[in-house]
Amino acid sequence: MIIKSPQKRILDDKCRVECIFTIHETEKILYYDFPKEYYNFLVTENCDAFLVGLVLLAMKNGENIEIDGKVSAKLYYNLLNYFIPIFSTIHDHFSVINLKCKNLNYSPLESESKVGTGVSCGVDSMSTIFSHLNDEAYPIDYLVYLNAGSHGHWADRKSKLIFKRRLDNAMLFSERIGKNIIEITTNLSEIIQIEFQSSHSIRNLSCILNLQNLFSHYIYASAQKVQYHSVNSKDGSGWDIYINKLLETETISFSTSMVQYSRFERVKLISNEKEVNHFLDVCVSPDPNAKKLNCSRCYKCLRTLISLELIGKLHEFSEVFDMETYNSHRDLGISEIILKRKENVDIGELYSQLKKYNKIKVKHLVMVQKMRIDKKKKNIKQLIKSK
Repeated sequence: MIIKSPQKRILDDKCRVECIFTIHETEKILYYDFPKEYYNFLVTENCDAFLVGLVLLAMKNGENIEIDGKVSAKLYYNLLNYFIPIFSTIHDHFSVINLKCKNLNYSPLESESKVGTGVSCGVDSMSTIFSHLNDEAYPIDYLVYLNAGSHGHWADRKSKLIFKRRLDNAMLFSERIGKNIIEITTNLSEIIQIEFQSSHSIRNLSCILNLQNLFSHYIYASAQKVQYHSVNSKDGSGWDIYINKLLETETISFSTSMVQYSRFERVKLISNEKEVNHFLDVCVSPDPNAKKLNCSRCYKCLRTLISLELIGKLHEFSEVFDMETYNSHRDLGISEIILKRKENVDIGELYSQLKKYNKIKVKHLVMVQKMRIDKKKKNIKQLIKSK
């Protein structure tokens, strides 16, 4: 794979930074789009963003990378000596590859030295924002909304509608708290075609590396408490606290926030912030045409709603959740928490809270037994079918 130096240009009301890269002797283009007013902050001096964005594709295909342009020496060193060997150990189907660059840049780029963080309006995002709004060392200057794969697979119409609805929600929230929001859209998902959950921090931070002329520090919201971190190939959340540091340059540093809190503790923290009631967005099965922002029946909605109920704040979130839908799925949600309490530490903590507040009833235990029987029947059918 050959990565050429990036170029930037104005496209109507937005600006784009892009680079041509060659893979299997075919030229392709990776791009990142931003609001037009951020044109002067886009990095073309280094290929950092594009190297990070494409390194997983090269590893997946077992191709070495040659960079025809400058790269941060710090980033190059950490990718070559640590990131690539570590990632290939975690993911058996990713190869150890070599990097080649004749122009390493040891100097920091010119930067406005601003601080940014993401604004998905989820629990992790909200807790990060409200804990850093007035931070002494790194108070947040900008919020960033990323379209790098978290809104659905690649380029289908539903994904675009979901992205638009979530973006509108994030923009209203950002306006309410008095912060500028930067929307970033990229075709990285279509290019690399790797599952988002296993690569989210790498994708997202590749977007941020384009803004080194603006940011000197970026705060990445972790999904897990540090005691619960584990390394596995399906979910990058367990090791982003380590991997993110390997993507730093001489210009920008990354911190991984909220690792001292569990999800239940984060819900409790943000429930005290009045703006969260109007904008919280946790749904993993969103319907772009639904009346409420959250479906109120997917596993993430149910666990969030159960947490809010346990801390006595459920009624304050009726603007973003459908309480009628929740009430009809609540018992199922509690039963699934009982059933899966040993599969996930956050679920285990929620189970403990349900026991503490005496919310587990006989009907839930009966439902759990039925779930177990149904699962066994399904496994038997699959076994018979496979023979």
